[in-house]
Amino acid sequence: MRTECSREIGSSAALSPLIPRLLTTSRGPVEYVIQGDGPAVLVLHGALGGYDQGLILAHTIGDAGFRYVSLSRPGYLGTPLSDGRTPTEQADLYREVLEALGIRAVAVMAVSGGGGSALQFALSHRDRCWGLVMVSSYCARIATPLPLGWYILKLAAHCPPLAAAMRRRAKHDLERSSHRSELRAALRDPETGPLLRALQASTWDRMVLRFPGTQNDVATTRSNLCFPLEQLAVPVLVVHGTDDRAVPFAHAQMLASRAPGAELLAVPGGEHGTIFTHRTQVRARVTQFLRAHTNVSVPAILSTPTVACE
Repeated sequence: MRTECSREIGSSAALSPLIPRLLTTSRGPVEYVIQGDGPAVLVLHGALGGYDQGLILAHTIGDAGFRYVSLSRPGYLGTPLSDGRTPTEQADLYREVLEALGIRAVAVMAVSGGGGSALQFALSHRDRCWGLVMVSSYCARIATPLPLGWYILKLAAHCPPLAAAMRRRAKHDLERSSHRSELRAALRDPETGPLLRALQASTWDRMVLRFPGTQNDVATTRSNLCFPLEQLAVPVLVVHGTDDRAVPFAHAQMLASRAPGAELLAVPGGEHGTIFTHRTQVRARVTQFLRAHTNVSVPAILSTPTVACE
């Protein structure tokens, strides 16, 4: 299958369906797409995601001038969960993918559930990473209980009629919730609105193929994680809303305080979807960060890579 390529990253007009490719690795097949030209950025989606949502992330806060590599993480769409359940296994998988694609080093942009494997990639393969952008992501165990909606969603993933009803309800709720000024502005924006709606639509598309990875991510975030954040040897930008209920803001504070030289963009009042409600602010900071570190040499391996407790 062919891979389409566009230089119009950052514009929702360029967010047309791409044909994913399958790459054979020692762990199994990995589904991916590449879009844009320039220094490489590996984009890692969150729960209920896939390569398509990685591209939405790139279009929402990325900028032209970079080559975005978006793959379906293990357990999502065309990448089987057996490819890697733990952050360490997934980080090793990413390196193998990059080697197969002939990409020497990347910045990693991760959102939400993609954060753990992004951190581990920067720790275990620091010779291949020139920057790390953590968006609404975790860096330790999430202690908050799962909401009732999670269990309903779990049932819907394997019950098409219920999933269809919930999809209609979700679309209605999105429009109804537009009474909030930030969300209303995002939905009405000619560029951000289509991106936000595309994210919602993708969540319900082939949900059953997105759920193994989602369940694994949930289990991972509730496990005894202990990333050695002080050992991060790459530039780090942390973006997080202060009112995030899915991943508490305390995770951003922890990462920013423990990772050497990390930068923190705290968005007052921002929730888990802050990249949409505060897109202009976030995108400007992410672009500034990536451009500032594009020409910085990847760090040498300072010691034996450290893995997370799993």
